[in-house]
Amino acid sequence: MCDYWARIKIRKRSVEELVDLVNETIKDASNPVVHDRSEQIRRFWSSLGVKDMDRLCREEPDLCEKIRDVEEQVKKK
Repeated sequence: MCDYWARIKIRKRSVEELVDLVNETIKDASNPVVHDRSEQIRRFWSSLGVKDMDRLCREEPDLCEKIRDVEEQVKKK
């Protein structure tokens, strides 16, 4: 299993906590080159420790669904 600690972090936090964390991270990001929200979100998951999102989604569809819920909420704001 890849991304062991990232999966634990995602599993332990609620969707609301993850949304807040993503929004805070994006807001605090000082990289003016990355304006695309999708890219910022992808970088957030990577910084959390997710190495292979496709593999995570194949192995743990419940976590993938949680991640998608978080991403949808972040994109709405």
